[in-house]
Amino acid sequence: MPVLVPFIVFGIVPLAWLLVISVTDYDGFLQMSFVGAENYVEVMGDSRWWRSVANTLIIAVCAVVIQLPIGFGLAVLLNAASKRIATTFRTVFFLPYIIPAMICGVLFGFLVGPTRLGIVNDLLMNLGLVDSPVTFLGTRVGALAVIVIATAWMEFGFTLLLFHAGLQSVPEELYEAAALDGASRWRSLVSITLPMLRPIINVILLLAMVSVMKSFDVVKSLTNGGPAGASDVMFTHIYDLFFSQQIYSRIGYASAVSVVASVIIAVSVGVVFLMIGRGRKKGA
Repeated sequence: MPVLVPFIVFGIVPLAWLLVISVTDYDGFLQMSFVGAENYVEVMGDSRWWRSVANTLIIAVCAVVIQLPIGFGLAVLLNAASKRIATTFRTVFFLPYIIPAMICGVLFGFLVGPTRLGIVNDLLMNLGLVDSPVTFLGTRVGALAVIVIATAWMEFGFTLLLFHAGLQSVPEELYEAAALDGASRWRSLVSITLPMLRPIINVILLLAMVSVMKSFDVVKSLTNGGPAGASDVMFTHIYDLFFSQQIYSRIGYASAVSVVASVIIAVSVGVVFLMIGRGRKKGA
């Protein structure tokens, strides 16, 4: 009961209220009239919304593809290092994960600034690679690329920590037996390490996908959805629908968009679960 009651009060009840509002034209104050599925029909034809969904999926997939190999590679190196070195670098690599996401966005905004005050532009110009500062956040591709890098940088420390913990649990006797059989380090990595880490890889994949798909702070502080909404993700778009003064009366529509976003995340996680389940069957 101590767990169930807060879950109902702060989880189920607000969700039910959101579903109720999503079929109305609620203005956020007094007016609330039933409109049925009109809001959901409008969502289906909202090109800006579906662009934000595409951006979210692109960022999620690319960030996970980047952070998993980097986290695993660094974990393997730290596992082979001395305990003092491993502890030191593990702490250093974990620091980006504990930095608030909003600060991470501001930090990368300074790095890729459109003038020579931006560290990246200053470096490129000093090396003679460009003649004038590059506007990294001036296009959709550039903005999404910076967001992906910032997200992967912020999340890879947690991935590394889980991989390192998993490597510590692999019995050393397996590597010794493989060495006696003449197995190389690469063969031991492929035939012993990766299969033993499969449960942890599954957990990391799920956590990373859910975390990135719910991203808001990094995008809000780094690009604010710009240029012209080209780098909007699902939750920055929902935030604008709920809190923008120009569309304050569209609370009902914003609620419908929120419900659709929840379904998209649930379906995405379900797809990952299916992939994991098929991988287990093939492994068996």
